[in-house]
Amino acid sequence: MRIVLLGPPGSGKAELSKKIATEYDLPIITQSSVVDTAASESTELGRLAAEARDASRISDELLLHLLRLQLPRMDLRRGYVLVDMPKNSGQADLLDSVLLDLGRPIDLVLNLEVDRDDLMERLVGAIECDSCGASYNMYVNPPMVDNVCDYCGARVRRRPDDYEETISNRLRDYDMQMGPLLQYYSLAEKLQRV
Repeated sequence: MRIVLLGPPGSGKAELSKKIATEYDLPIITQSSVVDTAASESTELGRLAAEARDASRISDELLLHLLRLQLPRMDLRRGYVLVDMPKNSGQADLLDSVLLDLGRPIDLVLNLEVDRDDLMERLVGAIECDSCGASYNMYVNPPMVDNVCDYCGARVRRRPDDYEETISNRLRDYDMQMGPLLQYYSLAEKLQRV
């Protein structure tokens, strides 16, 4: 089973990928895990990966080199779950060529579709304990005492007032970026909307 999980921020990709990976004993592969692995190596490519990661600018060319090096080292016989990767149709084309060379092409692309109001509530309402990292949502499951963690009594962190606008912009950017990618996988008859 070789799956790509796509979806907007807050759609539950990380949680779903963990469930799929656990159920079928598959590795989870993300762009950040690929880049972080390379960045931890003391090579020229590792240095480039670290610089690109720190600048939040991973080029398609760099990603291709990293995938060509790392994917053959992974045990992909049973399959894999790619999360939030590829991020555009250019990356999809590169990824397809690497996976085809390995004899492990993508079987299925799941695009998680979530109501925008639900996403906004989930993302804007997210709050976290400064000390133990416990997660809450001020709309769905707030701490019992306002601004105080239920577990350790430390302060919980709220987002800045302009966070809603930032999230709205991220979702809009995501929609614009994903249109061509979803079309790419739709034409390849691998896309399923969930």
